[in-house]
Amino acid sequence: MKVEKHVEKVFYDKDLKAQDGIRFLYERGSDEDKISRILSVGGMGIKRKIVPTKWAITAVDDTLGKDMIATVRHIEKSDICALKTGIFLGNVFTFIFLAGEWSFELIEAWNRDGGEVMIGESDYELYCGRKEYVNNTAGAYYAIRLAVLEKLLKMKKQFSVIVVREITPEYFAPLGVWVVREGARKALEGEPEFFKDSESVINAAKRRLIYKDGLKKSKILRLISTQTRLNSFF
Repeated sequence: MKVEKHVEKVFYDKDLKAQDGIRFLYERGSDEDKISRILSVGGMGIKRKIVPTKWAITAVDDTLGKDMIATVRHIEKSDICALKTGIFLGNVFTFIFLAGEWSFELIEAWNRDGGEVMIGESDYELYCGRKEYVNNTAGAYYAIRLAVLEKLLKMKKQFSVIVVREITPEYFAPLGVWVVREGARKALEGEPEFFKDSESVINAAKRRLIYKDGLKKSKILRLISTQTRLNSFF
């Protein structure tokens, strides 16, 4: 089997940091799955070691996401809002794009057994980013953030983005973080619906949620709730 030259370079370069190797491979066309497999088997980095696949996937998503955030911070801030929804393998995604500078929040709600709906504590970051690993949404946070950042770069607009991931009983056997990333990407395909203000887009998002209290634990909405135009929600 022929190995691509850029993969060989990363494998044999023992002075290349893992994060730099991730960037190098991605810039040369390797997708996240291939990069995470190389990282998982100890195929890059200064200190080589085998790591669990889910750790490798999240490391790749986080590294690439941070690079994209640095770019997104320098593109034009949107002055309108948008909404995009989609479903993939029993995961329902609602993306709320609020006008303004970059921030990101993921809220997860689930009802796998058809019983009581559970809404988890969210994880979020503001314009300056996070310094520590997320507490509640684990690898899904970095996977969905990556999909969102790709969308913003295509739109060439900067937004504050809140995502609600609703996990329905149809998703009875969790299949890993890759499902979340690819599901988010598919849900973001096509043009979103645009709204003139935050009030309009939030109201529209609430109507589309399966689990109607999905936004109640939003920390970003809580932070901006002092703004007059959002007072009616709190």
